[in-house]
Order: sequence, then C-alpha cells, then structure tokens
Amino acid sequence: MKASLALVTAVLVMDSVAAATPICNTFTRGGGPSDPAIVTAPDGTVWYANISGNRLMRVGPDRRETPVIPVDAQTGRLSGLAFGPDGNLWYTKDTSGRIGKIPPAGGQGIEYATSERPPFVKDIVNGPGSAMWFYDPVHHYVGRITTDGAVTQFKGPISQSRPFTPSAMAAGQDGNLWLTDIGHNSIYRVTSGGTFTRFDIPSPNAQPGSIASARDGSLCSPCSRRASWGASQLKAQSPRLMSVPRRRPMSLSGRKEQFGSR
Repeated sequence: MKASLALVTAVLVMDSVAAATPICNTFTRGGGPSDPAIVTAPDGTVWYANISGNRLMRVGPDRRETPVIPVDAQTGRLSGLAFGPDGNLWYTKDTSGRIGKIPPAGGQGIEYATSERPPFVKDIVNGPGSAMWFYDPVHHYVGRITTDGAVTQFKGPISQSRPFTPSAMAAGQDGNLWLTDIGHNSIYRVTSGGTFTRFDIPSPNAQPGSIASARDGSLCSPCSRRASWGASQLKAQSPRLMSVPRRRPMSLSGRKEQFGSR
C-alpha cells in the first residue's frame, strides 16, 4: 500500500576545515584486493573473507593470520561477514545462497540454505530483533535469520516498473535497516516487520554505493556519479535526505514514499 508523498528540503553549507594528516599503518596479508568483507571481533582481532581461498582469515594484534575453513567450504563464495548477538561470526555465500555461523574461538559451525534458485545472498548485518539480516538483489528481498536458523523474507517494492534491487545495507541506530538501491536511485528504510520506506536521492542517477551508520545517528552513502557531488546523508531520527557537496553548498530535495510489508 502506498502512502502520500512528503517533500523535504535541506540546505547544507560546507565550511573550510583544515585537513588532518591521515595515519595509516599497512602490512602484507594474504588474499586479494577484491576480498569483500572485513570485521572487528569483540576481542580486538580482525576477520576478513578470503574469496580466493574461500576461507575466513583471523588477524591477531601481532598481525599473524590464522585461516579458518567454514563448514562446506566448497559450496559457495564468501560474500559478507558480521558478528551476531550470539557471539558467533556469521557469513554469507552469494553463489550458493547459504548463511553460516562459526564460533570465533573455534568449534563446530553450521550453515543454513535459502530457498531461491539461482541463489545470490549478499551482505549480512547484526540488525533489529536480535537477528541477522541479509539481502538478495536477484530475487529482490531482504531476509532475517534468527540465531537458531529460522528465515523470514520481505519482498521489496516495485517502483516505475523496476523491482527493488539492493546494493548495500547497514543497521541504523534507530533500530531499522537501511539499504541503497541503484535502480531506484534511493535509500530504503526497512523496519523489523518488513515495512519499506523509500527516500529518493535528489541528484539523478547518483548510483548510491555502500551505506554506513554514523555516530550521530545519520546514515551516509557515497554516490559514484560526479553529478551527486559526494555523498548522500540521511538523518535516521527525523529523515531528511541531502547531498553533501565536495566544493560548494547545494539546496536539494528528497522524496519519501512508504510501502506496506509484504
């Protein structure tokens, strides 16, 4: 069900701020530049998905890497990583539609299979309801999996004859999920009950990429096209969508459209 449209306008003026000197320490690791995911564990270790070897890699404070082979290592390509509310490391395999979990300290892991074929399960985050959330851009849905493996799917809306095709996801501080959609040129908010709310990016064909939750509660998403002049920013508590310019102030508007759960 479609609700009435609400128009919001925001103006952002960028002040001149002296750039801080970046500090970046590097070290050689295995894998390659296309490895898709990296997360930090509660104990301070760093984990990443080595897709070339189809295994998880643990990097300790001493920079030593320890390979961890997930269950059924040959059944798909690793694509997403996140630590769950149960303390396990959760991962997705996009080419097999599997979602798995493994204790970071070692022990037996387990994998769960999704139902769609051909599968294409992507990113995974620790989201609302003490559950893990993922998405499938090929079958146009957002999914929830509980820590005991129960899966619920929420089909995304169709807009202007284009289906919902998410490209990135983040858990907001407001208790909702936030996803980018290149085809709709929008950012979506999804509640734990499966209600989708769309926020259109003011710049046409902005091609929003990844999305992240900031400390102040806002959501930020870089846009790959130069016409968008940087990133889109959305306040989760009182949604206002604006473009953050690189060089000049801009007055831009965003449109909100809400869809019921499916």
